[in-house]
Amino acid sequence: MLLVMALPSCHKSAPPSKDKESEDIISDNDSRIQIPDKPTEDKLVYDLAGVIDAQQEKEIEDSLESFCNQTGNQILVMTTSSIGNNDLAHYAVDLGRKWGVGQEGDNNGVVLLIKVKTESENGKAYIAPGYGVEKALPNWLCKHIIEKEMIPHFKEEKYSDGIKAGINSIMNALLRE
Repeated sequence: MLLVMALPSCHKSAPPSKDKESEDIISDNDSRIQIPDKPTEDKLVYDLAGVIDAQQEKEIEDSLESFCNQTGNQILVMTTSSIGNNDLAHYAVDLGRKWGVGQEGDNNGVVLLIKVKTESENGKAYIAPGYGVEKALPNWLCKHIIEKEMIPHFKEEKYSDGIKAGINSIMNALLRE
């Protein structure tokens, strides 16, 4: 027997938050975080750093879309080569709010932000779960996923493999909840 459930489209995320707090999150150095406007192309993988080849990006996108359709939980992946002087955690949280990641009212979005290593800066990664999925993705687990599942691949410049390992661990945690 096949059970089909109608879920909201995973690309129809929550509308961007309009409250003053989410628009103007203040970082530790008291400068405003500048989050870019959400692109018009509605997808779940934004490889701004250009570290994922087209085939791998499609596989990751398809996996995230399928997971969202099955569970309603939305995971957005972004790679970037720079976030300026901004704190990575604040940037990821504000990105999720401004872009409306997750279902409105459920706060079930997750942002996986990867700032790739450059000649002048070390690489960093951060997982920002929405309030609705924080129980499934506590800070200690997010840290473990990044340090043990993702960074070993990133050190070998295998970003696609690290991202896949990270999202698989995130998905497994969300499925257990």
